[in-house]
Amino acid sequence: MTSGLSDWAKEFLRAFHFAVLSTLNTDGSSQLTTMWYLLENDATIVMSTPGHLRKAKNLRRDPRIAICVPDEAARPQTIEAIVQQGRISLRFTPEKVIEFSL
Repeated sequence: MTSGLSDWAKEFLRAFHFAVLSTLNTDGSSQLTTMWYLLENDATIVMSTPGHLRKAKNLRRDPRIAICVPDEAARPQTIEAIVQQGRISLRFTPEKVIEFSL
C-alpha cells in the first residue's frame, strides 16, 4: 500500500519520472523493467503492460514487486529515489493489457 507516502514523495511521484520495476522470475532472480507509471489521487501507483510480456507472466505467478523511482535531477553527490515494495493487485482489460497497482 502506498498510503504511507509523505507529501514530498507524492509530489515527487506526480512529476514525470520513470520507475524501475522488479518482478521475480521462476528461478527467483529479478527481472527489471523501466516503465512509466501514474500516481492516482489516493496515492496508488498504477502501471500497465501487455499480458504476453515476461513481467506480466511473473506478476500472475507471484504478485510481489519492488519499484524504484530515481530523481534524475539530484545533485551528482547524492542519490535520491523513492523505493516501494509489496504485493500488487492485477486488473485485466479487454485489450489484454494488465494494469497493476501497489
